[in-house]
Amino acid sequence: MKIEDLNEFEVKMLELLQTGEKWAVELFFQQMEGGLIRKTMLKPYQKIWHWYYPTQKSTVLAIAQMHQVMGWQRLFVTNRQLTQVPQELVWLKSLKHLHLSRNLLKHLPTDIVHLDNLRGLIINNNQIKELPEEIGQMKNLEKLDVRGNRLRELPQSIGQLKQLKVLELKGNQLRSLPEEIGKLSQLESITLQSNALQTLPLSLANLHELNHRESFNLSRNHFVSFPEALLLMPNLQHIDLKNNQLAALPSNIHLLEQLQNLELRNNKITRLPDAIGQLSKLSSLDLRNNLLTDLPNSLKTLVSLKALDIRGNAFDKLPDVVAMLPNLKTLYVDLPVAEASIKQLAQQKNLQYLYITGEPEKIDSICQQLQVYMTGCTFQRSA
Repeated sequence: MKIEDLNEFEVKMLELLQTGEKWAVELFFQQMEGGLIRKTMLKPYQKIWHWYYPTQKSTVLAIAQMHQVMGWQRLFVTNRQLTQVPQELVWLKSLKHLHLSRNLLKHLPTDIVHLDNLRGLIINNNQIKELPEEIGQMKNLEKLDVRGNRLRELPQSIGQLKQLKVLELKGNQLRSLPEEIGKLSQLESITLQSNALQTLPLSLANLHELNHRESFNLSRNHFVSFPEALLLMPNLQHIDLKNNQLAALPSNIHLLEQLQNLELRNNKITRLPDAIGQLSKLSSLDLRNNLLTDLPNSLKTLVSLKALDIRGNAFDKLPDVVAMLPNLKTLYVDLPVAEASIKQLAQQKNLQYLYITGEPEKIDSICQQLQVYMTGCTFQRSA
């Protein structure tokens, strides 16, 4: 039996089951005993029971078991090597949270939109390549977790999920996001790292709840330029753009007035804009493994900067501006830079931690020389 085959009274009874309340299930069975509901309506629930409990042999279910299935609000079917979702699942009208993670699912059936009561759909770590356009009809959905799948794009209908608060997209193959994502007015959290993103829709900046979050992680993507949408989120305090292909930072990066942590490791940045010196609250700057040959003098105005990592660049020696950073406490450098800059390092009286990457024996030698001048500093070899 399919839902489309139900008569008007049976549809109303099915809607009552959305409550997940015991009385609704009891009323369902009373109406069935009275002949107002066909007994064939039990078959989908029997199939679901045996799908969920595959080791049980009995084909006749007790009333208590049927009560349990009809009242399910959370369903966990994880790590079962499932390749498809049974069609009968749409009969679980009381279901609020469906967990199908760590299986072998390649697609979602369009019928899943009939789970009208669903608040959370957790389908991470499967093999799903696309989401059905019909997913936009799941009006009550608050959390959608599709991490670790094979998605290359999202349907435009994603913007119709007006109640969505959490969208987990980490670890897919997304190249872009639809502009309609800016219609998710309740969205509070979105994970985008480990995809193939090159751009972000400007509409992201229109999301009031998301715009007031402190952190944005875009690491392990394919960005070649700094996403303009981030510049429209002035409340951001932490931006992670590690492991991308950035060649430069925008000249108006000073718009990020609240920025405290900027992670730019493993990119292709050749120079920093002077405007970076206007990030008055910046306390940590990670520039490791880029193509920098110097740092702008404007950095000296960063009075809040306490941690700086410049390893893996093309510096011949320690950039002069580093000695001008008034409150720098932690510095990461490569061995050749340290060897060429012993005099400059010895003048870093406020430095508390110096991490040097390179040959252990040579690092130990340099540290012994510097300890005479930097008595309050802790020296560490760093990988």
